Amino acid sequence: MDRILPRKLWPGCPLLDGGSVSLYAKAQGFSVTATDIATPAIVVGEALIANSRVRLTREDVLRLAATSGRDVGRVEREYCPSVFTKEQARFLDRALLLAAQSGDRAKAALYRLLAIRVALLAHPMSQVRKGTIHRLETGESSRSPGAASTTI
Repeated sequence: MDRILPRKLWPGCPLLDGGSVSLYAKAQGFSVTATDIATPAIVVGEALIANSRVRLTREDVLRLAATSGRDVGRVEREYCPSVFTKEQARFLDRALLLAAQSGDRAKAALYRLLAIRVALLAHPMSQVRKGTIHRLETGESSRSPGAASTTI
């Protein structure tokens, strides 16, 4: 990039991007406009590219960990136990509820980003689909059906 535009001209220079280059460009001082059609990329853009001032506080994280007396949320109702464990589903429901209740757009995006990250981490190779939690919990995810087991 610095072959085309000298580094000293980067701060404040506009950049249009639709991917991870946006994060790097923002860190280098560019004025970034990020575009994408994928929801996770949009959430990353709202949480990390458009936001440079808001962070989740200790109290925010404690709210995520708190149990609530509310009704079962959508993730727990529709994706438990086939996609997520009950604990994972409840955490995701709390994160999405806190995002919806937040009056701060950047904080809401951070809650949604955390929910996406937790959902992806709950599954091997980010394969979020029905049945993967069972395979992960039983150890089936580390071997293919009919494959011999080997100890190293």
